[in-house]
Amino acid sequence: MKLVPIILATLFTAAAAFAADKPQPSPKNGDVRLEGSNVEVLVAGKWIPADRLAHGDFNGDGRTDQLDYAIWSTMVNQPAPSPTPSPTPTPTTTSAPAAADGIPPVVTWNAVPGAFVKEGDAVELRAYSLQTVHHVTFSLRDAKGAELASQELPTADDARYAFRVPKIADQPVELRATIDDGDEAKTTLPLVYRGAAPSPNTLETDWFEAVETAGDGGIVELPAGKHRISASNLRDLGYCNWVTIRPAAGAEVTIAGGDTSLPGCDLHLVGLTIEQDDGKQTIRMSGDQHRLWLDGCTLVGRDRHVELAHPVRFQCFRRGIWYTHTKVSNVRRAFPGAVLISACEARGLGEDAAQNVPTVLDMTVNDIHPIDPSVHADVWQVWGAEGSGYVIDGVTATDLHGAGLFIGKDSAKIVGMVIRNVDLSWSPPIVGPTGCRGQGGRSSIDSGRQIDGLLFENNKFRNGRFSNNGRVTHYRIENNEYCELIGSGSPPPYRWGKP
Repeated sequence: MKLVPIILATLFTAAAAFAADKPQPSPKNGDVRLEGSNVEVLVAGKWIPADRLAHGDFNGDGRTDQLDYAIWSTMVNQPAPSPTPSPTPTPTTTSAPAAADGIPPVVTWNAVPGAFVKEGDAVELRAYSLQTVHHVTFSLRDAKGAELASQELPTADDARYAFRVPKIADQPVELRATIDDGDEAKTTLPLVYRGAAPSPNTLETDWFEAVETAGDGGIVELPAGKHRISASNLRDLGYCNWVTIRPAAGAEVTIAGGDTSLPGCDLHLVGLTIEQDDGKQTIRMSGDQHRLWLDGCTLVGRDRHVELAHPVRFQCFRRGIWYTHTKVSNVRRAFPGAVLISACEARGLGEDAAQNVPTVLDMTVNDIHPIDPSVHADVWQVWGAEGSGYVIDGVTATDLHGAGLFIGKDSAKIVGMVIRNVDLSWSPPIVGPTGCRGQGGRSSIDSGRQIDGLLFENNKFRNGRFSNNGRVTHYRIENNEYCELIGSGSPPPYRWGKP
């Protein structure tokens, strides 16, 4: 950086002022003082020894990088900030100012719409605020809007708010939540109260016959062993709310390929091992306007280098796929078509773990190897049109050989985004003289992307870079760790914390 002439000119000006013993105005960034025998310059509210500045080290961290240039270019000749008490010394934790009022809370359900619930079940809501959530009020209502029960919960530090279902008559219900942090947000979740589950049907040979017989909300049980999907007279059953297919009591069940699709219906697959052992995707469906809920399943692909090597053909489920407590391995992309990923694991991937997924909670990822250098393999990425209410909370990823979090190259605005409790580490742990991963180990908000309302806290990019080239307005950024910060977006790098 060609900044030495600027520094020297500043030093001569200051020296002349000291020699003339003139009264000095309030300090501003770029001013100089004599501290003993050392000359120091005020940069970003911090007095830095001039010999470090001569090497371009404007934040005093012992190295020269884009962070230093960003600090100099944005802070020189601006009024120095008021002194604030120093936090407990730690090289990797800092805080940015809280955002202004007027940004509503970000809320998401850790639950599946239309699910069957009974007395004592917990229905979880996650609620986040740039300020403080004062309380969350739940209201359970019947089909006509009459209130059946209500609960009010105080602030929860972990952002989890659980409604306990009381005993009521069997019926469709709606759970409403109002979240107050000075502003207000409201959200609703349709559910079905069912005090007792129906008797299960046992699958013999014909999948269509079993599902049709079970009907809306029914249960189909599979005997132990490996099954292939087969059906006669296959057709779309139209609307049916969450027909459950699960192993019989004590049985271990594997579904491996098949010669046909599943009957068109909203399906809840529970506790099944689903393999792809031929050239077709195992879970396919007649019709494409249905939903799929994979709950406690194990999905095993055929080859992470192959595009369709995944047991689920997500294009068949245009109304979404919910992944809960499910493990995925040996696939190119772990959770295609996801609306919700909750308490899931993924390993042995050739590309993204999660792509354009609005809610990711408590996900573990291990071993992402891009299938070739041209592939942008991420733990989580979002790109495309405008959106709102993205929540990434509780993600641990290890043995990464690609990128991390990627918020893509779009001019569209995201309103409300939560990224917290994310812990990423790359292999091998050290690349290059800085000790940080290079381009492949970067998490980024890319150029042109706008985010209004970002909560970014308690994240660790252990040996990876974090780059912000976008524009973030209204934010709270606290308690994050990085190997290196780069980028020229707003807020500038020093607001994100110190590596």
